Amino acid sequence: MSSKVKRIGFVGLGNMGLPMAKNLFNGFKADADFIVYDINQKTTSDFLKDHNTDPNNKDKVKIAKSPLEVAQEATVIVTMLPASQHVDGVYFGKGGLLEGLTKEHLVMDASTIDQSMATKVAKILNERGATAIDAPVSG
Repeated sequence: MSSKVKRIGFVGLGNMGLPMAKNLFNGFKADADFIVYDINQKTTSDFLKDHNTDPNNKDKVKIAKSPLEVAQEATVIVTMLPASQHVDGVYFGKGGLLEGLTKEHLVMDASTIDQSMATKVAKILNERGATAIDAPVSG
């Protein structure tokens, strides 16, 4: 993995993900671009609008069409999803993250999921060569 992160991916801009993505963006805006994905297109549009208004931040945020696009464009990815079934779809569904992951990826999952799903994600991502971190948060 390169020492300089050029783009950070964030999947899941819900009640907990949106504030986390905002904090990360504000912490990294001088150093890295962002690519975001959420099934709710209004949320991603609002995130884009809120973070591309400053002339210094112009074009710092891109909206992905799928989790796969996030994996294709960012080597550091954070996922923050509400339940195990959402994680399963985002990682392993058609157009999911797994299709684009390589040994260059660091993926941190901060979703609200059961232990068996966290273990499944880590095992499959590690088999792919990606680095997986389980980083759960609670409300």
